Amino acid sequence: MFDVGVVPNAETNGKGSMRMDEAERRILEARLENWSSWAREGKPRGKSSMLGVMREAGYVPEEGTKERPRIIDINDAVEIEAAWSAMLDSKEKRLLQEAYGNPSRPLWITCRVVGIRPRKYEQHLMLAMRMLHNVLSRDRLH
Repeated sequence: MFDVGVVPNAETNGKGSMRMDEAERRILEARLENWSSWAREGKPRGKSSMLGVMREAGYVPEEGTKERPRIIDINDAVEIEAAWSAMLDSKEKRLLQEAYGNPSRPLWITCRVVGIRPRKYEQHLMLAMRMLHNVLSRDRLH
C-alpha cells in the first residue's frame, strides 16, 4: 500500500544520510499514522469528558457522523515498527512513539514526557522522521 521503494534521485547531506523531500515526508507521515493505528488497534481511545456531559444532557449524535473504520496495512506497520525498533534510543525515537501513539494528548504533555521544549517540537519531529527515513532507506539497500 505504501511501498515506494528507494527514491533514485535522493540527495545526501554530505554525511551520508538521505534527505527527505516534501512528497517523501507526506508518505512517511501516512505510514506513521498507519503504524499508530496498527499499534493502538483494539485499545480503548481517549474519550472526551465533555461528550459524557453532553450525552447525560440528552445529546444524540446525528446519523452519519460515525468514524469509518480505517484500513490498516499490517505489513507496512510491521516494517515501520522494525525500523523504529532499530533506531538508537533518543528523544526523537520517543517523540515518534508519543506523538503517534497518543495523538489526542496535548502537545505540552507530549513534550514534557519526551523532555523537549514545545517550541522545538516541530524541529525534533522532523529530525525523528529523517532518522526513521534513514533507517528505512538503509534497510532497503541491504
